[in-house]
Amino acid sequence: MVTSRFTLSRHQRRRTEIPVAIGTVVLCGLPWLADWRLAVFLTVIWLLPVLGTIPPALYGSTEVTGEGLRLRTPYRRRFLAWQQITDITVRERDGKGGPRKHAVAHRATGRPVVLPGLRAYRAEGEEWRDFDRRVNTLRVDWHLATTT
Repeated sequence: MVTSRFTLSRHQRRRTEIPVAIGTVVLCGLPWLADWRLAVFLTVIWLLPVLGTIPPALYGSTEVTGEGLRLRTPYRRRFLAWQQITDITVRERDGKGGPRKHAVAHRATGRPVVLPGLRAYRAEGEEWRDFDRRVNTLRVDWHLATTT
């Protein structure tokens, strides 16, 4: 089995990085002109959730190996053996950024795991069309690993 790695494209990362950077400058920078206590409060309230959610979503990756899936984010490394995975599905949701898809690995025990690096928004065009091909490649690798 050929090892492959799925990450978000530069275009996909920029789609989130730029609005978050602008929001951070506005929300955390402008209050310093009014009062330092307000600025510290807003900075803490804004940065804690942003630093907890944005880096794992943008810079995570899923690596497919012969033994299973290696999931990497800036904060965590995880390995899912093929025998632990019962199904790989696509979860489609509609949110503020428009319709989006995530790949999800369902485990025999425990909660399903959203696979980092496998996400697409309909507005992204080529990434949206390429998403199904990437997930099907992952499903074929999983099926080949579990049947042999």
